[in-house]
Parts: sequence; structure tokens; C-alpha cells
Amino acid sequence: MKFPFGSLFVGSPLVPGLLAVLFVLGSCTVIRPGQVGMKQQLGVLSDKTRTQGVVWYFPFTSKVVKTSLQIQDIELSISLPSKEGLSVTSQISILYKVNRTKAPALVRNVGLEFRGIISNVFRSASADICAQYLAKDMHFLSEGLTDNILKLRSIEAFTELAKSPNAKVVVTDGQTPYLIKD
Repeated sequence: MKFPFGSLFVGSPLVPGLLAVLFVLGSCTVIRPGQVGMKQQLGVLSDKTRTQGVVWYFPFTSKVVKTSLQIQDIELSISLPSKEGLSVTSQISILYKVNRTKAPALVRNVGLEFRGIISNVFRSASADICAQYLAKDMHFLSEGLTDNILKLRSIEAFTELAKSPNAKVVVTDGQTPYLIKD
């Protein structure tokens, strides 16, 4: 069977050049903004982290392990035990961020799937804490922050900021003011 353009590549000086280009392109990766990369050579993860840019490596013995440095959010809906043994369903949001200097230790000790470990540890800690309270105390723990109290605290904060000598701009949608300081 004849291939079109087959004679172009067989025995052609283009083949080694094409293979070299493919090798070079296959031996680099791009670390994007908000990521960190660590070289892993022969299974050993380097402690040196690399931030955004191109990272070169030998693909037969090395690879670059990347993880995000941006703030991540894990949302959980969990049933927690109360002091009297009742179940209270809670909606919980966990915000976390990987520390760039500790990323190699995190990947080495926990792996890249640390998100599941964070949620499991948080579930366990939440259950331990909630088991110390009565269900009625957890169900009603939001009455402390009513809309009126939040409005009062907002007014108090803006009153204090108005007393400062710095220039200020207050932007509001008619309900919640935002402060922009110079």
C-alpha cells in the first residue's frame, strides 16, 4: 500500500529533525499563573518549586508535578451528631490554599489527591465538635447574627472609618456599602 507523501519522509533528512522537534516539545511543560511545579526525577520529588513559566525536563526519567496555589473551595453537606444523639445536617464550605514552600512536602506525604483528605479530616473534626452541643443550640447558633445586628456593625465600622484622616470612597447598592480607601 502506498501512502501519500510517504516517500517524502522515508530516508529524508526531515525525519531526524522532526523527531528532534517532537522530543524538545515533549520535554517541557508550562507552569501557569496560580500553579507551582516540582520536578520528579526517577521517582524522587525535588524540594525546589517552580512558578509560572516553561520548565524543561528529560521525559524518560523525569516529569513535572503541578498543583494549584489558588484558593480552593470544598463544599460539604454532612450529617453531624449532636450531644443527645440527633443528626443535624450542615452545609459547610472549606476554603484552603496550598503554601508554595510546603507544596513538595504536601505532595510527597499526602499526594495530589489531598482534597479528599482535607474533607475527611474536616468531617471528623466537625463531628467531634458538634457532639459537644445540643441540636437546638446548633439549629438556633445563626440567631446571633441577625440582619439588624449586621447593619448596626456596618454603621459602626463606617463611623470609625469616617473619623480617619485618609481619603475614602463609599460605593453602595443601597443595601450593603463597600469602602474603597486611598
